[in-house]
Amino acid sequence: EFWVGLIVKDRPTEAIMSAELTSFVVNDAFNQALTHPLLSEHVWAAGPETFSKVGWEMVTKVPSIKDMLQRNTGGAPIDGFVGMTNPHYRIPLSEITTKILFALFVVLAAVAYKAYTEM
Repeated sequence: EFWVGLIVKDRPTEAIMSAELTSFVVNDAFNQALTHPLLSEHVWAAGPETFSKVGWEMVTKVPSIKDMLQRNTGGAPIDGFVGMTNPHYRIPLSEITTKILFALFVVLAAVAYKAYTEM
């Protein structure tokens, strides 16, 4: 019932999920980002040594998802928006503040846990 309730809960018309389910997704995204090897400062600091000279040039040249899609589908021009969000959606400030504070709490909890386990 818990998961079904999260999925079928009413949502704002401009959102794709309820606020509760969005909180779960945000938490998961931050947890994944904190441990993802490609987001390590050591990987990006090494640049060409990690990706090769050609690979590093490719990584630094692609500015958007639309460009990657166009490059990988034959190069034909793509009209319209291509992205991970609705370009017209704006999160109300109070919701942004809540999400930032929640993300900060998750990060601080992870740091505290790591410090505690290393004692």
